[in-house]
Amino acid sequence: MYYGTPLRKMGANAFRNIASGSVSRNITCEWQALREQLLQQWQKLSYSELEDTFHNRHLIAELIHHKYGISTEMAENYLYNFERTLPT
Repeated sequence: MYYGTPLRKMGANAFRNIASGSVSRNITCEWQALREQLLQQWQKLSYSELEDTFHNRHLIAELIHHKYGISTEMAENYLYNFERTLPT
């Protein structure tokens, strides 16, 4: 489980383990469109950090939490609602 360690320091295997344990947490819309919107909305996020999340909503929410101090639940809800406005 991710408890505040910067995502890049966790390593690729940790990402895969977290992502594989998540039920329906993968992004369901067009990833490129969402990524571009996230980079505009959350300017502290980087392209590589978003790619390191393996398109997993919970990991992106954890990243937003780490960078902005917003609760993970609130960030995940934001992502889910925002996803619904983009093409699949």
